[in-house]
Parts: sequence; C-alpha cells; structure tokens
Amino acid sequence: MWTFRKKNKKSEYRYTIKNKINIQDKELFQYQYATEHYVVTELNGKIMFFSKEENDNFMVDEEHKVLKPIDLSAQKDQIKQFKTLIGDVQIIKNENSETILGLPTSLISLDNNSEQIKLQGNINIISLKGLEDTSFALMRAKEDCTKLFNLPLQQNELIARLSVIINAGDTAQTQNTELLSFESEIENFQKYDDYLNYKIKR
Repeated sequence: MWTFRKKNKKSEYRYTIKNKINIQDKELFQYQYATEHYVVTELNGKIMFFSKEENDNFMVDEEHKVLKPIDLSAQKDQIKQFKTLIGDVQIIKNENSETILGLPTSLISLDNNSEQIKLQGNINIISLKGLEDTSFALMRAKEDCTKLFNLPLQQNELIARLSVIINAGDTAQTQNTELLSFESEIENFQKYDDYLNYKIKR
C-alpha cells in the first residue's frame, strides 16, 4: 500500500548533531539532522527518517524515493525479556558536572540490583538551546520502548557523554557515546527536506 503525502512548509529550525559511538571495539559516527518536521539519522550506512506528521520511524530508500516503516516489534520483545533479567535500574541525577562543548552538564549515574546481569554507567546530560523547537523529543519518546532504561530528559536536553558496561558472568559489553558537535545549520539541507515528498510504502 502506498501513501502519498503533501510536503509541509519549509523548516525554520535546522540543527546538526554529531556523535561518536564505541560498542566494544567498533567505532561509529552518527549524524542527526533535526527540524520541527522531522529528524534524519545517518548511522553505519543507513538513513532513518522520523516524521512528526506520521509520528513514526522510516528507513529511507533514496533510489526509489520511498520511506519504509521500521518494525520495532522484535526489538521490543528482546528488550522486554532483557529487562526482566536486569531488574530495576536506579537513576541518580547530580546537577553539577564537567563542561562539554563549552556548556555545563549534569551527571546521571546508573546501577541495578540484579544478580544475573550487572549494569553500571555514567551519563552527562547537556541543555542545548533550540533543540526543543525540533521533533527530537517526539522521536525519542517514540523509541523509548526499545531502550533498557528511560532517562528523565527535558525537550532541550541531550546525552553529551555516555559510558555503560553490562556484565553477565564472564562476559562484559561496553558502550561509549560522545557528543562531538551541535550546529545550527544542516549541510545539504534540501536533500533531507525532500524526504517529506517521498511516498510511504506500507
């Protein structure tokens, strides 16, 4: 089934977010382009598109100018099972921490009470003026069901640095994320804005 869509008016708010992600020994760079109408995420050769109008995430097929809905049901089930093993995650927020990108951050500490799987982590949270004018918070809320824990973030807040380790017996998995930049512009903006004209293939 195809859905044809009318393009929204030109986006007034345009921000680029660049992150470095390390999972085990693999390093990835993530680029996100946020406007009031959508958020585009580029990661590991894939392009994802969150539409405020549809309140949904899509995989972008640039060759055929098509948006394909992303089915999160399998991921939801996996997270649900994993949560039963991890148990309750304690989230402790401290207001003052180090400066990142020239701005103050608050520190969130993570811990859990499971004997099977141990989770520990530290997360620096940064407030970025203008982020609240975009669809970023809506996208984040849509994706909460696929996360092990949900952070108490305001609409203008973002993870500036994350370090999490999960221990299960003799196996340890680590993830580190670092915010590299937040800019009030989008290079090749028209390319991403054109996704608003793509058909949705359901």
